[in-house]
Amino acid sequence: MLTQLGTKPLPIREAIFFTIGKTLGTLCHVSGWFLPMYGAGRLERRNIVEYERAAMYALRCGREDLIDCLVEMAEVEWEHDIASRSGYWPDLATTALSCSRVCSSPILSRIFSPI
Repeated sequence: MLTQLGTKPLPIREAIFFTIGKTLGTLCHVSGWFLPMYGAGRLERRNIVEYERAAMYALRCGREDLIDCLVEMAEVEWEHDIASRSGYWPDLATTALSCSRVCSSPILSRIFSPI
């Protein structure tokens, strides 16, 4: 899509999102699954809005050929958001009760371990 528009990714944005991804991946080893999933969920939610906004901009500037692709990307992000909210991943209460088996973090395992 960027090639069609005669542009390419901005190196600073690539570096920012690379850093975000590496940070979330590293947090998995420190905090268990909750913090990285929370961060990823927030990114998914923002991506939905960004893709919808991009589709509106494409319509306004006469690039109807890009709208279907942008809407499809928004729908994929929406499906990811629904999956995370619908119990596809464990909810916090269930995980808190069995965190000693789920979390890779010894700190969180101690905090949430059953008494």
